[in-house]
Amino acid sequence: MNKLFTIILIFFTSMIISNAAISGHHKVTFQYGGEWVDTTIVANGDFFSMVGVFVGTNEMVDEAGGVIITNFTCPGIFINGAGHGVCKMKLAGSEDFYILDWSCDADSTCKGKVVNGTGRFEGATGDDWVWVHNGGFGKGAGTFFTK
Repeated sequence: MNKLFTIILIFFTSMIISNAAISGHHKVTFQYGGEWVDTTIVANGDFFSMVGVFVGTNEMVDEAGGVIITNFTCPGIFINGAGHGVCKMKLAGSEDFYILDWSCDADSTCKGKVVNGTGRFEGATGDDWVWVHNGGFGKGAGTFFTK
């Protein structure tokens, strides 16, 4: 019985800490990893197009050390190296998510903005996210606003 109580206490404590870590205005750093799935590629001479879904996990850390881990699903399209997509960034262990609208230029420099969310992320914003994508992995920084 004590083990069960301890497990429940740890779970609820982590949820409270997680709630505290995602409210307000934060400068954040993040790193992610994932892979493209369900892709379709069209190539003809110098023309190259790929459509697919990028799936993976992102770990975001704010300046106070709060950590937010999200699992993401990002439908996207790339034409001659430049790409665009929108991600559903779902909080691990929850149904709460925010939306990340992103674009990458041909040299893999990417920019994104947070455009809303649900639950803990309702009303989330952030329009200065920048990162470099490197073969399914990336690191970057930006500002993340939540209510």
